[in-house]
Amino acid sequence: MDHATGNLSGRVRVRFAPAPTGALHLGSVRTALYNWLFVRQKGGVFVLRIEDTDVARSDEATLEDILDGLEWLGLTWDEGPRVGGPYGPYRQSERTQIYQEWAKKLINTGQAYYCFCSPEELEERKKEALARGEAPRYDGRCVALTAAEQDELRAQGRRASVRFRIPDKNEVVVRDIIRGETAFDRKTLGDFVLLRSNGSPSYHLANVVDDILMEISHVIRGEDLYPSTPRHQLLYEAFGMRVPQFAHLPMILATDRTKLSKRHGAVALAAYREAGYVPEALVNYLALLGWSPPDENELMSIDTLIQTFSLERVGKSGAIFDIEKLDFLNGHKLRTLPLEQVTELAKPFFSPEALPQEFQFQKAIALTRDSVTTLAELPQACQTVLSRPTYSCEILAELAAEPQNAECLRVLKDGIAALESMEHDALVALFQRTGKALGVKGKPLYHPLRLALTGKNKGPELIGIINLLGKEECIARISTCLEHLMAVTKKDGEVE
Repeated sequence: MDHATGNLSGRVRVRFAPAPTGALHLGSVRTALYNWLFVRQKGGVFVLRIEDTDVARSDEATLEDILDGLEWLGLTWDEGPRVGGPYGPYRQSERTQIYQEWAKKLINTGQAYYCFCSPEELEERKKEALARGEAPRYDGRCVALTAAEQDELRAQGRRASVRFRIPDKNEVVVRDIIRGETAFDRKTLGDFVLLRSNGSPSYHLANVVDDILMEISHVIRGEDLYPSTPRHQLLYEAFGMRVPQFAHLPMILATDRTKLSKRHGAVALAAYREAGYVPEALVNYLALLGWSPPDENELMSIDTLIQTFSLERVGKSGAIFDIEKLDFLNGHKLRTLPLEQVTELAKPFFSPEALPQEFQFQKAIALTRDSVTTLAELPQACQTVLSRPTYSCEILAELAAEPQNAECLRVLKDGIAALESMEHDALVALFQRTGKALGVKGKPLYHPLRLALTGKNKGPELIGIINLLGKEECIARISTCLEHLMAVTKKDGEVE
């Protein structure tokens, strides 16, 4: 490895590092997506690393949900859990010894030291600093302890953490692809913990060591981690490694410009999957939360996103989450994705008893997908067509209002019965013949049949409905409607 660069091949390598302590939320998904789009465009390597050092809160079921969610979105990784790779293990809980060895390097060079301050002492000093109106930070009192003093503290039963020694420099200049240059005053950083007293690593140490050993070239993450960057940069320099290129993404905000949270609605990816949003719509929409395409065309396939995405077009300002825009994109994807794909995605939303026969299912989806926003709406939309209608008083009154409606239905029923083919052209010809024979056209011809077949004033294309139901079902529904129509009597213009 070239210790000046920390990257053996010079190839672009990025990582997404979720913690399995909670559901995968939209902000994390957007971070994963931007990493994935960037590295796919560059022909690099996408690493999935699991930050599970918080053993008490980490959960295996949550981890599986995170992995399943990323795979469902199509954000597959080249190295990490389920696929392995040359830089494993890819779970931080399995790398503790590595972190301890790297912390020891800094102790040996005088860039880190043992700290014997107890959590209670640190908390008390924090309160004192706040009472003085000062920002709390470690005061460095253990930095000059001699070996003999350290041994005496250990003999007293004190357990030591390891702290990084902030070098004597006025400021740390961080360069960020999105945010430009920012100078941080070293005095505000404080000597921070590398190893806790139980030997577990801090986020800062584990993050930097893993990025070095996994040869990460670009660190693309949320802006909430931006304040950690000067500490990380100092660690890279202490280890003699070149700092990777940083890019800190804007927050996702609610419409009131506060941080998106549960009080604004669902924030977990699983909730949107369960609500019937398709992966292509979520990927398309999340890509637009902070990034703008060069041609302003927001309806984009994944391939187009890969071709056009760039970190340079990611803004600094928070991105507003707009559910109406997501709904629009989801409806568009349902209408334009291959019918076979939408059919497969829709199946889990149908109960076994309500699932149409296979030959009907795809036709039903084709008829109804233009009228819905999510997959979850498809069962009801399909049942509107597939279920035999109940004829309300209003529908029967509408049919009875024009005497020719009953005649039109009888002629159409006989015409359908006589058809050898139920394809589009045959049905169009039947309508033309019926209209000519009865002297009607347009709505007076088609609308009575729609009411008879569905019991609704509106719905999918009529010819598609006929083709889906088939000859026998169409004849049965028209016959039932005519029976109801004949059974009503008109009194004072009302149907009883």
